[in-house]
Amino acid sequence: MTTTEKIVRGVSWPFLDLLFPRHCEGCAKVMPHERRSYLCEGCFSRIPWVVGPTCRICAKIFQGLSGGICSACRNSVFSYESCFSAARYDGLLKDLLQKFKFQKAEYLAGTLQKIFWEGVKKKINFSDFDFALPAPLHPRKLKERGFNQALILAKEVSHQSGLPLFKRGLIRQKYSGGQTLQDRKARLENIQDSFRVGRSHEISGKKLLLVDDVLTTGATVRECTRVLKEAGASAITVAVLARSM
Repeated sequence: MTTTEKIVRGVSWPFLDLLFPRHCEGCAKVMPHERRSYLCEGCFSRIPWVVGPTCRICAKIFQGLSGGICSACRNSVFSYESCFSAARYDGLLKDLLQKFKFQKAEYLAGTLQKIFWEGVKKKINFSDFDFALPAPLHPRKLKERGFNQALILAKEVSHQSGLPLFKRGLIRQKYSGGQTLQDRKARLENIQDSFRVGRSHEISGKKLLLVDDVLTTGATVRECTRVLKEAGASAITVAVLARSM
């Protein structure tokens, strides 16, 4: 620990509030450092949580859904058993995620972890799994961004639930560039053969919780889970922070 870190750790919350006021990302309201978040209580409640009946495969909200699976997913084949999303990729959460990822606002990590855990903790029985693993970034993308947002979220799940974390369960072997502006067909083609299992003997027969930040077309999740199932995973559930509706 550096001298500066020791000094900061020894400073009281009120003194930090005075020297370095923390502002809410939603409304710019000044907040105490003790909250350890960049959202005030009012703005935290504005997060577009996923509530109501959702398809257990695509995690989209469907009013009057029967059987737990929407018609589109019922007619397709998937390598995972269920998918849960904390919130919708919209509004304030979308703004926070884009700032976090594309403006390298790493200070928002704790806030997004808090949102993720709050949104999934009552939806998932974590004792059902052997370990959690993050959707990986290619080394080139990791170097560009400086962090893997899925790993940051997976660490929170591991910390809160006690579920072991397998950081390198999946490896991204192909650089596919940015997929944000691509349509579903292009994403599916672009993502093929992008992943491989790190240590297949540790995957075989295991029940896995795959963690990612955003689910849009589902291309990344489908390819990740396909590779994991081929390596012998017995069951896979997906948990994401945000779902594009």
